[in-house]
Amino acid sequence: MRMPVLVFALFNENVKGGPGTERHWGLFYPNGSAVYEVDLTGRRPAAPYPPLPPATNDLPYPGKLWCVARTDRHGAVANETAVREQVATACADEAGLCDPVRPSGGCHLPDTVAAHASYVFSAHWNRFSKQYGGWCYFGGLAVETTVDPSHGSCKFPSVTPG
Repeated sequence: MRMPVLVFALFNENVKGGPGTERHWGLFYPNGSAVYEVDLTGRRPAAPYPPLPPATNDLPYPGKLWCVARTDRHGAVANETAVREQVATACADEAGLCDPVRPSGGCHLPDTVAAHASYVFSAHWNRFSKQYGGWCYFGGLAVETTVDPSHGSCKFPSVTPG
């Protein structure tokens, strides 16, 4: 039987910041030793594989997290239309959620798609993550950060995992 597989990462990223789970997606440790016994040829039967190792990295990140728009190194969003659609959907879900980024709101400036989306994504995630177990994704247009994006009087809502 053939099964299509996508390898997300070959190596664990031992120096990557953020929540611990962000560092442990690889098939190999940074030193090259195997995290799991894997036969990428597909010839080895499943029976001789040992059980998976116990989880040692399943503790939630101990600090605050924010959900911000995924941007390139220049601060621009990759797909402005899709980001605007996600923001519109989030704003329609909950009355008042987007008031801070409207022209009279305390988070209107800077008046950019990335800045407004970041506030809305963080506020929406903060409001619904505990109740519904949501995550910071927004169609792949958002990313978690441990760096507080608040500025001046504009305070971004955060989530504390756990």
